[in-house]
Amino acid sequence: MPSQAVNTLRMKLDGANRSPRILALDKLPNKSNYFIGNDSRKWRTDIPNYSRVRYKHVYKGVDLIYYGNQRQLEYDFIVAAGADPKPIKMKFAGADKIEIDTVGDLLLHTSGEEVRMLASLDHLARPSD
Repeated sequence: MPSQAVNTLRMKLDGANRSPRILALDKLPNKSNYFIGNDSRKWRTDIPNYSRVRYKHVYKGVDLIYYGNQRQLEYDFIVAAGADPKPIKMKFAGADKIEIDTVGDLLLHTSGEEVRMLASLDHLARPSD
């Protein structure tokens, strides 16, 4: 059986708070169970699921919310009134090439694959250049 190459792409917030308060938001009706290994003491059952996760104060006056949208992971930085967004810096590990396309999307290339981080959803309705 041929092996498949695995690409790992990591996103890190440079200079961010290493211990933000993490809040689960919008509890979902379903639960998850994890039966891993043969030791039933390590199994986890009835784990609640949530639709969003908020990281409080990743930078001074800045929170970060992760959520899913049509099978895509998305995130929003929430900048409090009067807070400075300039400290927000993202670093990526595992990309062979990083570029910004003509509509402002960030393109991360890894071993022939491309990950696109949308600048905004507005350009989806516009014709491409």
